[in-house]
Amino acid sequence: MAQRDVDQIAQAASLFGLAIPRTALTGAAGENLGTGVGSSLEFQDYREYTPGDDLRHVDWAAFARTDTLMVRLYREEVSPTVEIVLDASASMASDPQKRSLALNLASFFIVLARAHNSRPVLWLAGERVLRHAGDWDRHLDAVIFDATVDLASVLAANRPQFAHRSLRVVISDFLFPHDAETSLQVLSKGAASLALLQILSTEEAQPAPGMARRLVDVETHEYCDIVLSEQAVATYKERLERLKGAVSRAARRIYGAYSCIVSDRSLLEVARQDLYPAGIVEAR
Repeated sequence: MAQRDVDQIAQAASLFGLAIPRTALTGAAGENLGTGVGSSLEFQDYREYTPGDDLRHVDWAAFARTDTLMVRLYREEVSPTVEIVLDASASMASDPQKRSLALNLASFFIVLARAHNSRPVLWLAGERVLRHAGDWDRHLDAVIFDATVDLASVLAANRPQFAHRSLRVVISDFLFPHDAETSLQVLSKGAASLALLQILSTEEAQPAPGMARRLVDVETHEYCDIVLSEQAVATYKERLERLKGAVSRAARRIYGAYSCIVSDRSLLEVARQDLYPAGIVEAR
């Protein structure tokens, strides 16, 4: 059984950090700018002094000029929740490298969130959607990837209560019949940012023609035996590109980020070649 690679995760986390969106966030006290007034060092506005205001925020230079007590207002500092949604359906374990990369990515974003003083939350979407706000390593190591329900269906049935204005990362292969727009409505509702990571095995991304194969729907266990002709491969690739295009366009419409990742590379290579160019992580 493929497991997380702790060394890979630590190496990638030492070189990259979370890419925080420029839109205002809300949350608990921390280091990112929010929409309210608080005690960060970024000046926001003035207002007239009222009894009870903190005298440390009085602008004495403005008082000398105008003979009016004015108080400096500052934007509050917040620490956003980072929510990782991991597709735990059976298709995610169709290849050991694919399964391993999915776990590494989920763990990677948890490490990045904690390094940023943000609150990581792990959502495991299997037969139902389960929320885990602690002991993430144990939960990730226990993932079996055997759900017979696809991500779109389980989200529609469960309607998870995501945190408002969170940074949301979704890890899935998206290899199921679905309306990308409808699925993303659930995933994007109330989010400050949304990153969609589509993980495909090498064979899923680039199937080779000329071999006899048994195609199995790992969720329903239905199968058919075929020979992968040039035409069959071309048709499959065309349908895959349409699927990728639909997810990518839906992500762009809500100002989200999308990256299609082939699982034959290390986490560090994926961070450099896929996540960084897509603006999902930033270099330290």
